[in-house]
Amino acid sequence: MVGRLVRLIKKICSYIVLSVVYKYNILRLYLLTERRERRILYKNFEYRESKDGKEAEKKWRKYWAPILKYPGKWSYRLFSVMDGHDVRILSQVICSELEKSLNPRIYIPYYDNKNLFDKLLPSSFFPKTLIRLMDGVFIDREYHIIEKISDKTLDAALTGYNSVIIKPTVGSDSGKGIMKFIRSGNIFKSVSDENVALSVNMLQNIGGGGNMILQEALVQHSFMSKFNPTSVNTIRIATYTSPYNGKVNLLSAIIRMGAKGSFVDNMHADGKMVGIDVKTGKLTDFCMDSEGRKYNSYNGVDFECADLYVPEWDKIVAFTVDAASRLFPMKLIQFDVALQEDGSPKLIEFNIGGFPMWVAQYFGFPAFGEWTDEIREYAMKSKRTLKIDILRNIN
Repeated sequence: MVGRLVRLIKKICSYIVLSVVYKYNILRLYLLTERRERRILYKNFEYRESKDGKEAEKKWRKYWAPILKYPGKWSYRLFSVMDGHDVRILSQVICSELEKSLNPRIYIPYYDNKNLFDKLLPSSFFPKTLIRLMDGVFIDREYHIIEKISDKTLDAALTGYNSVIIKPTVGSDSGKGIMKFIRSGNIFKSVSDENVALSVNMLQNIGGGGNMILQEALVQHSFMSKFNPTSVNTIRIATYTSPYNGKVNLLSAIIRMGAKGSFVDNMHADGKMVGIDVKTGKLTDFCMDSEGRKYNSYNGVDFECADLYVPEWDKIVAFTVDAASRLFPMKLIQFDVALQEDGSPKLIEFNIGGFPMWVAQYFGFPAFGEWTDEIREYAMKSKRTLKIDILRNIN
């Protein structure tokens, strides 16, 4: 009897600690994003509160109250300027709560490791892998340990390639740590620093916690190259797989365009994004940066006057839907798809955490669109069982 009581007390104490940590993380995200959204709102827009706006904000708060009591007023105010007063507008903290119900947290470390992508999807979906480094151990593309690695072994793996990419595979985002190397005679030199040559010793000491992947560098389609020829400009497509019928739905799509001279296309590396109509593949007549500023042209492309459509759009959509259907039970995924020179798609990577709701909302429509009500309903059901699940899993 006493032992049972002690175990119950330990379980309750553990639950209290987890709840405090959980609420701390929510508060931290809330403060960070609210500060950012408020800054962007007043920096880029002439915002004035109105009676109608206050009433609409109340309805928005009421709509999201079952998910989160304090959803973030500055996020709503910023995106209501762009999207109109719509209860489906998301703040990042709301999105984070919804994501927890859509993507089971227990699987995330596995799904998030880029070195394991070839285990989750057919290797033909991705650029060809040449060498892996996992927890400091060199492994070949078929996941066999390379017992005696040398520069000669590395040279053999690089035979036939003129440019390669190195990416950290654990805990990386926004293009951090990515390096590109181009062949110069018998060696590969970094495009960022020609004094850095590719070697086994360099790979062992570049950081990333001993986790990286060495892949072929793709040659992109001429249409994609026009936005920035020095970076592989990827198409980011967000998908939602319904837990009710298993159907994969396209939420939004953009082209990420690298800054002039950059070899990465990430927004946080001064890149830009242009919206895509997911039904037709047509580009918007403006592009944007991560601060919500609009541009009619970028890198010599006039979006306002041009009538641009992504080539092979139906093929890209089918490719993405196929990938999403294979990654269930993850229901909310962002895919970065490259269009190769021959018009075939390749998957650079996918992300199942930190869904950027602001991307779609910058272009004037809610991040979850017509599926918002369904996602909200599913999250509410999941939230009711969350406490029970936490208690069950506490030892």
